[in-house]
Amino acid sequence: MKQTFHLAMPTALALCLHAAFAQGAMPSNGRYFSTSNANLFVAASDPACPATLLSGSDAALLRSQDGGRHWQSLPSPARATFSALLFDAGRRQFIAAGSEGTILRSSQCGQQWERLEGIPPLALRSLLLADEKTGLLLAAGEGGSLLRSADGGKHWQAVSMPTRAYIAHLLRHTSSSILLAGGEKGLLMRSTDTGKRWQRIAVQPNGDVSRLAELASGSLLAAFSTGEILRSTDAGRRWQNTRLPSGATGALINAIAQARTGQIAAVTQDGRVLHSLDDGLSWSLAQTGTRHFLSSVLATQDGEFIAAGAQGSIFRSSEGGRLWQSVLQAGMEEFETLGRLPEGALLAAGGGGLIARSEDDGRNWQIVRHGLSPYTHAIASAPPEGLLLAAGVNGSLALSRDDGQSWQRVTAPDNVYFFTALYHPSSHSLLAAGSNGTLMRSSDGGQSWQTHQIAGDATLSQLRLLASGRILALSNARGILWSDDGGQSWQASDADRDTIWLSMDQEPHSGVLVAAGREDRLARSDDGGAHWENLPAGLAKGISRLRQIGGVFLAAGNEGSILRSADLGRSFEKIMLPEFTSLSDFAPIPGLRGGILAAGSKGYILRSTDLGQSWQNIPSGSSDLLRLIAHDPAGQRLLVAGRGGAILQSTDLGLSWREASPPEPTRYAGSLLNPASGSLFFWGDRILRLGQ
Repeated sequence: MKQTFHLAMPTALALCLHAAFAQGAMPSNGRYFSTSNANLFVAASDPACPATLLSGSDAALLRSQDGGRHWQSLPSPARATFSALLFDAGRRQFIAAGSEGTILRSSQCGQQWERLEGIPPLALRSLLLADEKTGLLLAAGEGGSLLRSADGGKHWQAVSMPTRAYIAHLLRHTSSSILLAGGEKGLLMRSTDTGKRWQRIAVQPNGDVSRLAELASGSLLAAFSTGEILRSTDAGRRWQNTRLPSGATGALINAIAQARTGQIAAVTQDGRVLHSLDDGLSWSLAQTGTRHFLSSVLATQDGEFIAAGAQGSIFRSSEGGRLWQSVLQAGMEEFETLGRLPEGALLAAGGGGLIARSEDDGRNWQIVRHGLSPYTHAIASAPPEGLLLAAGVNGSLALSRDDGQSWQRVTAPDNVYFFTALYHPSSHSLLAAGSNGTLMRSSDGGQSWQTHQIAGDATLSQLRLLASGRILALSNARGILWSDDGGQSWQASDADRDTIWLSMDQEPHSGVLVAAGREDRLARSDDGGAHWENLPAGLAKGISRLRQIGGVFLAAGNEGSILRSADLGRSFEKIMLPEFTSLSDFAPIPGLRGGILAAGSKGYILRSTDLGQSWQNIPSGSSDLLRLIAHDPAGQRLLVAGRGGAILQSTDLGLSWREASPPEPTRYAGSLLNPASGSLFFWGDRILRLGQ
């Protein structure tokens, strides 16, 4: 969890949010990577633009110009996780800081960003506008690093520090202008000369400082990961223990807020709320009714509090924080933080892209963006409907109506792992299938869904649309099923039920199908998948991927060979590869007659110019397990994505490769070119979009 919060909200209007969207460096053709289920950590607002920005993991930069109702992704010039973001009102600029010593500036309402060079490659966790008049800025983070800028962030100098401990929090004491820093292993420091020199303060707790806060009285609070809260009334020179109720210690305190009535609330990682009526001297214990993680707390305008945390939960207090009730349960993903926009609306944001908004001081909430599954197995495009359907683990189904920039969750059984999705054009139906023989279907653009059990307790691993309009479903215990009515009813084919079928493809002119499964099984059908002929076994071991390219069927094994059929799957020949590798994917090379690419383990990329009869090893510069090959027509390039997060690109028909600079390393499992927009998607741990 990464979060910053200021009780006395400065004119910089720094908010604290965690949410979901991200991007990588913009290529010259104007297309850039964005991740629609990244985690946002912080936010800041410029009331004059107006613009509110969110930033976070996967190089996330997200902007709203209508009070948080809609969000637009922005290209970032850096691959980084942004942990800090603020708005400098005096110079009308945003500053963002994060991993690998990344500091960005924007003076155009956040629309365009520049990266400052020469910063040591350390993770930066906190930003502070120490003097609004002069533009004095501080950035702190890993290894006791602290950077100081006296010219509004244009140039930065490293400050010699008396510690190597991680610095996670910075605070300016309002009345004295004294600066404080807190971090790991009980680190508390103080500066009286605008951050040029720092003195360490000896305190008893040895846990990490989890929060620094200034109260309306000028008193300071320091909360610790061990549950203690210290208090200072002399601008941080001396600190005293506060009185905590029995059983309240031991839980990390994530956030502190003070209401206009003076009451204070602190929330913990195990769902407890500490409440103080005496400027933090003593605390009582309130309960929210949950024992789950609470990340954030915010004071409302009527003297109450809002708290947010795990399972998409938001709570609102009564009686000044003594009593709490749930006002929102948004699902599996957790809210990480809360913030108030300049016009007064509240925002809550969290894992997988979850963002909610309230216009009545937190009494009622609207989900602006649903959180997306931590792992997506499939995405299907429905161009006539203008829809994308994403399917993943834990019953995760989501629809996008804006080309994958945001997603809305579909209610589905949470015990189903969806592995495959498909759009059936003639019936205008969306389908998703997975474990427990479950298939979900919608024929009204995703407005309503029906659940069908079509394969007992078998897992449905692939849905495939044929040129005839028939749908085939591969399973691990019910063979291969088929449907001629858009997925409403299903019949079993005579394919072997004991085979776990993994992959299938069709030669479009003849209609011949070939399917591959475990136990080195290959089968062929020439009647649209109703009847299957088993092919000789033992040709190759570990067949996991089968593709048809240019009338040729290719099957990949794990013993350094490819099976190739040039007679519509009647017979296969084994072709030994120049390198012993396990292959994961095949794809045609657009613009090269007979050109095919293959990708696999240890970063291997193989290239053929004769429809797979012979292969050449092409150096990739990667050691990743390369799983996917895709074509980006707008960018006129080939892309290869790996399980470890590598994305490589080639602009010379696959002869040479270089890194394509995605936002962050992540596992990729599939790809799709959306014909309606030209955007290219990769998915797995994240949903990565390449578009404008």
